Amino acid sequence: MKTTKYIPLLLLGLLLFSCSTPEVTSEPTCDEDALFSRDDATGSMFFINCYQTWAVEMDELNDNGNPIYAASLDIDEDFHTEGMRVKFDACFYDFDLPLIIPDPSFFGEMYVIRDYEIEEEN
Repeated sequence: MKTTKYIPLLLLGLLLFSCSTPEVTSEPTCDEDALFSRDDATGSMFFINCYQTWAVEMDELNDNGNPIYAASLDIDEDFHTEGMRVKFDACFYDFDLPLIIPDPSFFGEMYVIRDYEIEEEN
């Protein structure tokens, strides 16, 4: 008999626990050699011909007013659309991708991104 009076209390506790939503963080986990990270950065998809890879041309500019490019060799094909607006979180590293086609006209600050999460901007 004593256990039946605890059932409503247990049900209430279960209801409160099941209705709470855990906090989800999308922060990337950067290695110690990362230069910096960005959360909720925005930009447009851009194909960098001389490196034969896709990158995000960030809305953020460097100190000289030039574009910042966040490139990776494994950006999902869903984002291979020139000019597509995206939002992303990423860890930024020194740019070390191999130059495929010489292109002296390219300018801007370039980084390789790892541990990133990209989504189409609404």
